[in-house]
Amino acid sequence: MSHKIELNMQKVEDELIHQVSYFKTNMGKFVDQFSNDWSYKKRKTLIDFIEEYVAYLEAILENLSEEKLRTTVLIGSKVDVLYVDENEIDTITIVFPDQANLDENKVSFLSPFGYQLLMKESGSRISLDLPAGETTVSIEDIEFSIAHI
Repeated sequence: MSHKIELNMQKVEDELIHQVSYFKTNMGKFVDQFSNDWSYKKRKTLIDFIEEYVAYLEAILENLSEEKLRTTVLIGSKVDVLYVDENEIDTITIVFPDQANLDENKVSFLSPFGYQLLMKESGSRISLDLPAGETTVSIEDIEFSIAHI
């Protein structure tokens, strides 16, 4: 990414607290909305994943820093992803499902791509299992902004 957005840490903290509160308050409704026709096991995996994300956010909030926001993929992160085999970089933003828009490179955190990137750190090399097949990516840069959500 060519430029960094100046972070208003109070607004960032408010957004992360909002995400925690949203999931804690609306977990059942959220899971029902996006996994209504899934098996019990798959729904349970989603609940466990969201609970892990909430715990992860709570840990970040205990010692919130710009460095952590620039090195960890969260909902609201713009991520430069290097496709290792193709040596090509794609910039995507991880968002809530209702904000996903592939034309704008906004990827739901529930999509196979977003799901496997969430909570990963800059510099991580990940083998992604996607509907089109397996591919290896490297997280090159992360920029968090509430404007991305």
